[in-house]
Amino acid sequence: MLNAFLYDGKGHDREVTLGATLPRLSRQKLLWIDVTSPTAEDKTRLRTLLKISDAAVFEEARERHETRLATFGNCIAFDLVAIQAPEDKAARTPVTRKVSYVFGDLWVVTLHDGELPYLDQFRQQERGETLIGGLTGAGLVSSLLDWHLDTFLTAAAAIETLCDDIDVRILAGARAGEEVLREIVTARRHVAFLLRLLEVQRPVFYGLARADIEVALDEDAKSHVESLARRFERTFDVIQGGRNLIRGSFDLHTARLAENTNTLVRRLTFLSVMLGIVGAVAGIFGMNFDTRIAHMGEAGFWAVLAAVACFLASLTLLAGWRKWL
Repeated sequence: MLNAFLYDGKGHDREVTLGATLPRLSRQKLLWIDVTSPTAEDKTRLRTLLKISDAAVFEEARERHETRLATFGNCIAFDLVAIQAPEDKAARTPVTRKVSYVFGDLWVVTLHDGELPYLDQFRQQERGETLIGGLTGAGLVSSLLDWHLDTFLTAAAAIETLCDDIDVRILAGARAGEEVLREIVTARRHVAFLLRLLEVQRPVFYGLARADIEVALDEDAKSHVESLARRFERTFDVIQGGRNLIRGSFDLHTARLAENTNTLVRRLTFLSVMLGIVGAVAGIFGMNFDTRIAHMGEAGFWAVLAAVACFLASLTLLAGWRKWL
């Protein structure tokens, strides 16, 4: 599906229907063509309307998570991998979608398989009369790439929230060791997945600031793409910081397990002492000596048993008071 939006810096922003030719464009009129699930016919139509090379819209990276950046005379084209929240709320790994950008001086084309929420959010935020028409194609692309990076920061915030939830559950003493460990492993895989996606896109964000690409940009656009490279690096650092959060949750989890193990060992040790006392008393009175207490009969048995019980009860109360258990 092909949608076109004309941003007029001195008039009205509106959605337009593309005919056989483009609307009249100028320094205050910028055209954005957004194509969802593009077909071969859509790409051919774009090539004809924009008078661009076949490769600009037909060339695709060989792998789903592979990117490209190239110039094609009057335009620049590159591919990125966008993410969005999965439909299944229980799933942690986001859904990935390939998105291609092709832009000239006064127009921008985005092509992607399926809906991309951040593109829709950009348009919804900018409803009404805006000054976007005063931007060049490179300026609009820079704004869209900012939103692209925001989706990764949102994913990083979700990881932080997950780590906070895990830490609270661990500190609360919830008996969910295996479940907590599975969530920690899932979060770790999620961070690694996001970092791999960003890593393959690094050549695009850095490449837009290359001399051979910048020569086709105006001065304002050059500053935009240079700031994009810095923002990309900050985004990468934020997500990489998620590793430390997950490592901290894992350390807290292992510390909690060690504490539980120590508590169990202390209790087993105390139980062994109590059983040892009972065994010692039974051994003493089981010795083959003719003593007066041995002739006390059933009354002597119950007296010894009561004395041992009182001693063990006192020892248990003392252990509880001193927090030995």
